[in-house]
Amino acid sequence: MTATPDQSGERVRELGLTRNGSVELRARVIELAKRADALGFSHVWTFDSHILWEEPYVIYSQILAETRNIVVGPMVTNPATRDWTVTASTFATLNEMYGNRTICGIGRGDSALRVLGKTPGMSVKQVYELFPKGPAKVAARIAGIPKPRGCI
Repeated sequence: MTATPDQSGERVRELGLTRNGSVELRARVIELAKRADALGFSHVWTFDSHILWEEPYVIYSQILAETRNIVVGPMVTNPATRDWTVTASTFATLNEMYGNRTICGIGRGDSALRVLGKTPGMSVKQVYELFPKGPAKVAARIAGIPKPRGCI
């Protein structure tokens, strides 16, 4: 959990949750997201490794339906197992249904691909080239928050 000032100077509490593939933990993540929303937390993050975990985008829909303010998204997804256009369409649909309450971390696909015996789909350099001003800087600017320390 972190607390960082937003644009107004208010402290914003952030919460990251992860889960594995069991139904019991899925229900627990949804319950924790509801509690986090009620307590004023800003985000719920999950993993996106399609063989290691359950499908997160389906779970996001349930979290969004049962909360009012929480922003949800993967930390991280990747272009090797998720086609960019499908990912964009999924988030656009969730945002249309529940308001602009999604966020998407993007990475190389390490865990999602290694389980398949493959190497990551992109180099770190290729990910950086998608965001010439730095992914963390761009994401922070869009979110209206300071750039996280230790990120590019």
